[in-house]
Amino acid sequence: MQAVRVEVLRLVRSESPGWVECSLVDSAGTEWLFVEKVQTVLHDHESHLAFLPRPGVLACAVTREESEVATIETHVESTNGQTVFQVLAAQLVEM
Repeated sequence: MQAVRVEVLRLVRSESPGWVECSLVDSAGTEWLFVEKVQTVLHDHESHLAFLPRPGVLACAVTREESEVATIETHVESTNGQTVFQVLAAQLVEM
């Protein structure tokens, strides 16, 4: 499964399972915000929630890839309803 690198900014809700706000910066430099479950974006979430902001990942599907830019579809909507983004290929990782 592929994922895109994000920055986990802050804890939004602490009640289980815990929700965090994440930032994705696309290839044009636009910032997109997401609210997602802690364990979805941080694999070692138990020991590192006190150390925010920190890097995380957001699951996605690559729908198109051209040289250094990829079009992705995230499995969760941004806070303004977007799911398709153009990102730098270097932002992608395998999960």
